[in-house]
Amino acid sequence: MNWTFSFKQMAIILVMIFTAQNFVVMGQSSPREIKKYKIKQIDVEGNSRDAAMIILRSGLAYGDEIKIPGDAIPKAIKKLWDASLFSDIQIYIKQIEGNDIALSIKVLEKAQINEFVVKGIKKSEREDIEESLKGILFKSHSSNSEMLVTKLVQDYYADKGRFKPLVSMEAQADSANPLYTALIVTIDRGPKVKVGAITFTGNYGLPDKKLRKSMGEVKVYQWFNPFRTSDYNLIEYEEGKKMLLQEYNKYGFRDAVITNDSVSWINEKRLRIDLTVAEGKRYYFRNINFEGNTKYTSEQLISYLGISKGDLYDTELLNQMLNADPQGADISSLYLDDGYLFFTVQPTETSITEDSVDVLIKIFEGSQAVIGQVTIVGNNKTSDHVILREIYTKPGELFKRSDIIRSQRELANLKYFDPEKLQVNPAPNPSTGTVDIEYVVEEQPSDQFELQGGFGAGTIVGTLGVNFTNFSTKNFFNKKSWQPIPAGDGQSLSLRAQSNGRFYSSFNFSFVEPWLGGKKPTALSVSLYNTRLNATNTDGHQYIYGVNVGLGTRLRRPDNFFRLQGSLGYQYYDVDNYPGLSLTKGFYNNANLKITLSRSSVDQPIYPRSGSEIQISAQSSFPSSLFNPGTDYSALPDNKKFKWIEYHKHKIHAAWYTNLVEKLVLYNKVNFGLMFAWNKDIGISPFERYYMGGSGLSGFNIDGREIIPLRGYADASATNVVYKGDAVNGGVAAVKYTMELRYPISLQPQATVYALGFLEAGNTYSKTSEFDIFDVKRTAGGGIRLFLPMIGMLGFDYGFPFNPANNTANEALFKSTPGQFTFTFGGNLSGW
Repeated sequence: MNWTFSFKQMAIILVMIFTAQNFVVMGQSSPREIKKYKIKQIDVEGNSRDAAMIILRSGLAYGDEIKIPGDAIPKAIKKLWDASLFSDIQIYIKQIEGNDIALSIKVLEKAQINEFVVKGIKKSEREDIEESLKGILFKSHSSNSEMLVTKLVQDYYADKGRFKPLVSMEAQADSANPLYTALIVTIDRGPKVKVGAITFTGNYGLPDKKLRKSMGEVKVYQWFNPFRTSDYNLIEYEEGKKMLLQEYNKYGFRDAVITNDSVSWINEKRLRIDLTVAEGKRYYFRNINFEGNTKYTSEQLISYLGISKGDLYDTELLNQMLNADPQGADISSLYLDDGYLFFTVQPTETSITEDSVDVLIKIFEGSQAVIGQVTIVGNNKTSDHVILREIYTKPGELFKRSDIIRSQRELANLKYFDPEKLQVNPAPNPSTGTVDIEYVVEEQPSDQFELQGGFGAGTIVGTLGVNFTNFSTKNFFNKKSWQPIPAGDGQSLSLRAQSNGRFYSSFNFSFVEPWLGGKKPTALSVSLYNTRLNATNTDGHQYIYGVNVGLGTRLRRPDNFFRLQGSLGYQYYDVDNYPGLSLTKGFYNNANLKITLSRSSVDQPIYPRSGSEIQISAQSSFPSSLFNPGTDYSALPDNKKFKWIEYHKHKIHAAWYTNLVEKLVLYNKVNFGLMFAWNKDIGISPFERYYMGGSGLSGFNIDGREIIPLRGYADASATNVVYKGDAVNGGVAAVKYTMELRYPISLQPQATVYALGFLEAGNTYSKTSEFDIFDVKRTAGGGIRLFLPMIGMLGFDYGFPFNPANNTANEALFKSTPGQFTFTFGGNLSGW
C-alpha cells in the first residue's frame, strides 16, 4: 500500500507517537493504555504573540479532560496550523501528577510582512497596488500570502486589459527584528490584451457589423484608429452581451438569446470572442390598449405614444415612450406635467400569436398633487429670495415635472452653485395630495478677479478687473456685510481697467440689477467707460467716452425662454490724426438704440451639454441727415460729415449643444453680421466695423469695432485682418462658423477643464455686395479650456489655417508656419 502524508499530517502522527513514548519513559503507563487526564496547566514557549490567544486557538483549556493517547492534542496542533502563524508546532507533556496533567505548546513563529516594496512598474500603478496590499500588512509571510499578492496584482491589471502579468517575490528579513520581513514584489505587466476578433453564429436577421456595434465598449482592435478603445474587460464583456440582446429586441426579436459564448487566445496580445445566438422570429405590435385612464382617452394616449399597429415589437422603445423619453415626450411626463405625481404605468403582454403581440398598458392616475412647502438647503451666501425667484415650482400650484427641470437649469445658470451637485428632493404626501420640494445647493465661488492678456490691434494688452456677480447694494452701508464685500442679492458689479502702457488705456464700470423692483425678471444695466489711445508714430490720439443704459425682460411668448433687451448708448469720440481712421481732426458722436431678441435653453453656463441659443439684434444710430435734406456731404470735411455717426447694423447668432455620448458634447455655432448706411451720400460709418483674426481680444474698445476671433490666423489690427477686400477701416459684413467637439477632464467647481477639437471658418467683407457665406477662410485645430472661479475662462488653442487671409501678415504666416498658438483669457466678444 502506498501512503503519502502532508507536512501537517506527519507532525500530528509524530506528536501522537511522542505522547505515547512519554508514558513509556516515565513508567506511568503503557503505550497501549488509554487514560483520562485533567489539564491543570498550559504553558507556551517560543512566542512573541499573546500566549492566551495561542491557547485559545488550540482549543485546549484549563480544566478540560483529555484522553492520552487520544485525538485532543492532534486536533489542537491542526487548529494551530490552520492559523498560518507558525512554521513549527509541538505539544508535549510537561508533568503528570495523578490525574492532573501540565502541557507545553512550543511554537516557531512565521515572520510578519511589515512592508511591501513594489518594483518594475510606473509610479501611479505602483501607488495603486501598494494601496491594495495594505490589507495584507502584518499578516504572516507564507505561500498563501504570496498567492494573495499575486491575485491582487492580476486583478488590478485585468481591469486594464493585461491578463498575463508576471509577479515574483523575495522576502527580505528585518535586521532589527527577525519576526518582520519586507516583501519585494517585482512586476512585469505583460502585454495589453485587446479584442482581435468577434464572430457570430446563428444570426440571420441582423448582420455581424450591427451586432458588433451594439456591444458598447467591446470593440475589435483597429491599428489605424488610435482613439478606439479595444481592451478586453470582463465586466464590459458581460454588459456588452446584454446590450447585444437589447439590440435584437429593438428589431422585434423578443426571444433572442445567446446560446453559447467563448473567449480564446489568438496570440499573447489578442483575444477572440465567439458568440452563438438563437434569434427566434421577429414580432410586431398588434393591439395596444389602455386601462385605468380617465384624464386622456385611449386614442389620445396611443397618438402620444407614437407606436402603431404593425410596428416592430420594441420593448425598449415602448418603455421609453411610457417613462423615459430624453426630450420629455413620454406618457409619464404628460401626466407629471399636469400634477399627477402619483401616476404609474405598467405595460403587460396579454397575447402572443404567431408573430404579433398584444399589449395592455395599465395606468394608475391617482390625484393631482399640489406643491406644499418649497425649501432651500445649502445656501450660506446667496439670499433665499434670489433663489426662490428663479424657481418655477410655487406653493399652491400644481406639480409639474418640467418646472423642476427648468428650475434646475435656472439655478445652474446663476453660476452661484455647483451644477453637478444640484439636487431636487420631492417629498410627496398621498394622504393630503401635496408634495414638499427641497432644493439642495452647494455654493461655489462666482466672483472673478480678471487678469486678462492677449494680442489685438497690433499690441499686447493687459486687463485687470473685478467682477462681483452676487453683489448686494442693500447691504452696502452695513459694515457687518463686508466679508469681504456685501453679497447675496444677485446683482453684478464690475470694475475693469485695460492698458498696454503709453499707447492704450481703458476704464469701465458696469452694474446690473437682474430683478428691478424685485417682483419681475426685468433687468436694469448701466455702464460707463473711457478709452484713451495715443498713436506713437503720428502723435495723434483717439479718446472715447461712453455710457450705456439697458432694460431687459423675460417674455412669456412664444415661451419663457425668450428675452427682449433694449439699450440706449452714447459714445463721444475725440480724434486727431489717428492711424486706421482716415478722419480729419474733430469730435464725433454716436447716439444709438439697440434691440435684442434672444432665446436660450442651455442647461448650464460653464460646460453646457444640451440646449440652444439664438440671438437676433438690430442697432441703429440717430440718422440726423434725414433732417437735413439737400446737404452736399461730398463737400464737407469728415468732422462735419460724421459729426453724428450714422449706421444701422444687424446680427444673428445661433448655437446648439448636443450631448453625443456620456459627457462628449458637440457644439455648433453660426454668426452673421451686416452694416448699412442711412444715407448713401455719406456712406457707411468708419466706426462700429468688424475685424476678424486670432484670439479676438475680448473688450478691446477702439472706435466701436467688434473684434471676431478666428483661431489659426494672426490677430486683427487696423491693417491686418482676415478679409475679402482692401482691409481699410475693417469690414461692413462678417460671417463665422464654428464646430467644436468637447470632452471634460474635470467638472469640479474649483477648476472646470475640458479639451476640444475645432473646425472654424469665417471672413469679413469691405462691401455688403461682396457678402458671400461660402467665401470663407478655414481653420482646424485643438485646444483646452480651464475655468477658475476667481479668474474666469482661460483658453489655449493651436489652429492650422487652410487659406491665406488676403493681407501681408497672414499670408506670411500661412507660408512660414504650419499654424498658430492662441492664448486668451475670458470668453469671446459679442457671441462671436
